[in-house]
Amino acid sequence: MGKLAKSDSYALQSTTSKEVVCRINRKTKTGAYFLIKTARQRDYLDRISLSGFTSLPSGLRRDGNGLPSSGYLLLKHLSETLGKFELVIDGNAVSSLDGKRAILNHDDLRSLLRTMRTIKAQRFREIKGTVESFLHSHFPAKFDEPEDTDVEYRPNAIAEVLKKQQALDKLSKDDVEALGGLFPEFIKNMALRDQGKRSSLFYRTARGRPRLYTSRKSSRILTAS
Repeated sequence: MGKLAKSDSYALQSTTSKEVVCRINRKTKTGAYFLIKTARQRDYLDRISLSGFTSLPSGLRRDGNGLPSSGYLLLKHLSETLGKFELVIDGNAVSSLDGKRAILNHDDLRSLLRTMRTIKAQRFREIKGTVESFLHSHFPAKFDEPEDTDVEYRPNAIAEVLKKQQALDKLSKDDVEALGGLFPEFIKNMALRDQGKRSSLFYRTARGRPRLYTSRKSSRILTAS
């Protein structure tokens, strides 16, 4: 194969180790990402194949240390299940496994990394708030009461928990009471919000008591006091 013109070739070098961490043929949009010799993630692989890119795809560290933050867990689990494996990050293909070859769609990978960052940030805030509350409760003269430590709700968090078969069996008394207080108001809000739209939930008041129906003519399935 002839030499590529400079404009047809992409290369990235680590500013610290001076090792080349990425090479891409911009004509074919294929290349590879190379983990530097001191990268901890080399325990799982030393290179990642790239397809569908003209430069380093987001989600890979520019210093050659691999996936960011907790992303190493992805490589760890793939390694534990597949043994020595090849990883391909593809800008277009569907995520799939072919023997010991794992193909990850780039958007899928980015979504995973975003979720992991959110979880990590929330846990940090929770731990920080717990420590601040502890110090204030024991040494109020030196440590101010922490600001509101309520963590912003992460969409799909409840769905992820409830999808687990054992979730209902492990609910505590406080969990049950909290759900019992939330459910009637939640149903009322959802049903009212969907009025005028095609929906399986219909909310009406009968004799001063709110009731939920699965259709306009169905029997009552919920009565809230």
